[in-house]
Parts: sequence; C-alpha cells; structure tokens
Amino acid sequence: MSEAAARVFGIQENWWQIIVRGIITFLFGLLLLVWPGASLFILTIFFGVFVLLDGIFSLVHAAKHKLGAGTRTWLIIRGIVGIIVGLITFIWPAITEVVLILLIGAWALVAGIFEIIFAATSKAPGSARWLFAISGVLSVILGILLLARPIAGLLAIIWAIGAFAIVMGILLIIVGARLRCSKAGNI
Repeated sequence: MSEAAARVFGIQENWWQIIVRGIITFLFGLLLLVWPGASLFILTIFFGVFVLLDGIFSLVHAAKHKLGAGTRTWLIIRGIVGIIVGLITFIWPAITEVVLILLIGAWALVAGIFEIIFAATSKAPGSARWLFAISGVLSVILGILLLARPIAGLLAIIWAIGAFAIVMGILLIIVGARLRCSKAGNI
C-alpha cells in the first residue's frame, strides 16, 4: 500500500483493529455453532438492545450538540426509528427474527459488494486484496442465500452465519497480521 493510500484509509496504522474485529467475528461464529437453538433468539434480543440504545444515544446527541438543522433532523429521525424498531423487537420477537434474517442477508450482500470493490480498487498488498475479495464473495453468497430462503431453515441459517463468521474472522485476523507485517516492512 502506498503511503498516501495508507494515510487516506488508515488501514496499516489500524491493523490491530482488524485483528480485534476478526477475533470478535470468529468468537461470534463459534457461539452460533455451539448454541444454534438459542442463537437466533439471543441474536434478535441483542439486535433489539442495540437499536434501542442507538436510538436513545442518537436523540441525546441531537439534543446536546450544536448541529445544523439537517443533521439534527436526521439524528432525531434515526433515534425515533431505532427506538421503535427496538421496541418492536421485544414485542414481536418471532416476526423480528424473520426480518432480522432478511436484514442480515441485505447487510451481507452490501458488505460483500463493497469488500469486492475495495479489493479491486485498493492499493493494499496483493495478498490482503485477495483476502478482502474472498471475504467479499463469501458475504455476497451468504446474503443471496439468506434473502432467497429466509424461512427455509432458521437453524441452517444460523449454522451458515456461524460458519461464515468463523471464516470471516480468520480472514480478518490474517489481513490484520499481513498489514502489520507490511507496515513493519516485513512483506
């Protein structure tokens, strides 16, 4: 990666964040495989807590900080939507599970596309670009599968997400280690 690209993306300086993200992703995948029956419900509850807290913090941020009217409006809308989605998650967890699977599928598809684009346009070392491309392709495949058959087998989907997370976590750990080595001049 060129010095200019490294400054723009901040990737080499933050190699450790990629490794931490990889470890967390790997552990998340392992937990899904160890407890598949409870994983979807727990994932749904965590999602509900996350969006509820995100909504509250967005409203607090909009109220406390001097922002332009447009920025404040979007933060208020985001906060209200987050609180509503969080409450819906707790009131109707079964419906939220199906919607959550669809959201995860959409996220995996979009994230995968962006990882492929990043791999194609990045000036990162070749091995790092290929690993980003592979993880992007895996994300796209997972996204398509989740969007095409959300109810076909929630347990199978949990296993697919778990396996995906384990592979993604390993790939991120490798990418972070490679970036650390390239920053140190070892590659």
